[in-house]
Formats: sequence, C-alpha cells, structure tokens
Amino acid sequence: MPKVLIVGTPEITGGNTAEILAGAGYVVQAVPDAAACLQLLERDVPDVILMDRLLPGLTGTELTRIIKQRTEFRDISVVLVTADDQRMDRLACLFGVVEALPKSATAAGLINCLEEVMRQKLAVDRFIKREKSGTLELTWDFLTGLANRYQFQARLGEEIARANRYGAYFSLIMADVDLFRQFNDTYGFECGDAVLVEIADMMRLLTRGADIVSRYGGTEFGIIAPETNLSGGLAMAEKLRVALADREIRFSYRGELKSTQVTLSFGVSQFREFDTWEQLLARAQEAIYLAKQNGRNRVEYIS
Repeated sequence: MPKVLIVGTPEITGGNTAEILAGAGYVVQAVPDAAACLQLLERDVPDVILMDRLLPGLTGTELTRIIKQRTEFRDISVVLVTADDQRMDRLACLFGVVEALPKSATAAGLINCLEEVMRQKLAVDRFIKREKSGTLELTWDFLTGLANRYQFQARLGEEIARANRYGAYFSLIMADVDLFRQFNDTYGFECGDAVLVEIADMMRLLTRGADIVSRYGGTEFGIIAPETNLSGGLAMAEKLRVALADREIRFSYRGELKSTQVTLSFGVSQFREFDTWEQLLARAQEAIYLAKQNGRNRVEYIS
C-alpha cells in the first residue's frame, strides 16, 4: 500500500487522520514539524505527505518548496490541510502542492482525496516513463521544469522568424549564477540543485506568461521576451537581479534546514533584423561575460 507521511497535526472533522488512513490500509508515519520531516526523508521517502497549512516556523507551502528542491523528492505528492475558506494559491501550486483538503472533510472525503492523488501520481509516472523511453520528445529540463536548451533554441528561431516576417521586436535575456562552484564545494551538488530549482521558480513567478524561460545549461538561464525592446529587457533583467539577490533560499542539508543567498550576472541583447539565433545568443552571453568582469551581480547589454 502507499506510504503517507503526516506532518504537524492536520486533523479533520471526520476524525484522526492517522487512524483513518491506517484503517484504510495506508502505511502511515507521523512527525511533529518541518525539521523532523526533513530528517525522516533522508531515511524513507513516502508517496504522499499530508501536512498542515501552517507549521511551527514556516508554512506548509514553504516546506513543500524545500522538499521539492531535491530531485529524489520531486515525485512525492503533497496535500495541505487548510481552513474551509482557504484555497491553494498560485505559489502553492508552483512549489508542488497537488491538493488542498478542508478541515471540514469527512473520513470518506480524506480517503477519496488520497485515492485521487494516487491516481494522478500513477498517471504522471506513466507519462515520465514514456518520455524516458523516447515515446515523447523531451523538451523540458527535468530538474527545474523549465524549457531545456533544445526547446529554447527552437523557440528562439520561431521568434526570429516572426520578427523578420512581421517587423516585430523582442529581447533576449541570459543569466548565469555567480560563484556557484563555491556553493557546490561547500554543500554538494544536491544542494546546488536545490538552489537552481529556487532560481527557476522565482523566474517563473517574475516573468510574463508570454515570456519563454529556460534552463539553457548548467547554471545558465535564458528568457525570450516578446514585444520587448532593449530598455524593457534591461528593466526586466534588473527586476530579476534584485529579487534573486534579496531572496533567502532555504534548503535541506543532511537533514538540517540551511539558508543562503546567491546572485546572478545578466546579459541582454535586442533582436536585430536578419539576426540568426546564434548571433543574438552570442551577444547576450558576451554581455554576461562583461557583467562578470565588472564585478558580478549586475546587468550588462550589447545592443
């Protein structure tokens, strides 16, 4: 049977959640808080985590983000138990919460929720297996969920074709994490991956729906910004730079909650008529090099 980890005291009107789930045949473990949850995950990975929306010291959404930073925990389904008038916000969905269960739920409602979550989980597992077997073309970065290099280059080519045909304009923003090797040397590649996931989530939150955001490779990210001139691209890059530099990134290291801050160097270029994608990309990457040379954590451009 599926394994369920209960974090905090997510009780419902229908009774004690641990007793209800155990009675339905689930393998149940329970921990009191986020720290105990992170420590247990180092030893045993459940199928589902059921947690309070509010936990001591942080929210359920924040704990979900920390958990989902680790590649080996990305398949865990998270359910938040919330007040009846609270719904999942965009941030909770983005960080990996799959369902919200109201505290007024009955025992049958809890079981139905878990059964639906497990059906969704199995469907996702089948989809991933098809992708890994080559049935579907893999165009997304597995770690961050952003467009990968292949898709980004294809979309960049499409945007150039549209610009040449209709006289449109757009900007390309590239960014690279500063001094990332030092972080990996201190905490290891798994925690480094957690930082990359956090950066990707922030970029998704702070860009527009029409923008194409990519993990271009390693520690380099790219954004195609349609209908955006050079000054608009610079403003967007600066907004991202400031937000990311100010962000406290929490992550789990050997079962302990840690935090860090990172900066990125940005390079911006605007499409010129008859540019190839290689030429446009080369200018943006050269601008990143200038930003690194001029002290890092800054935005540079080559028009």
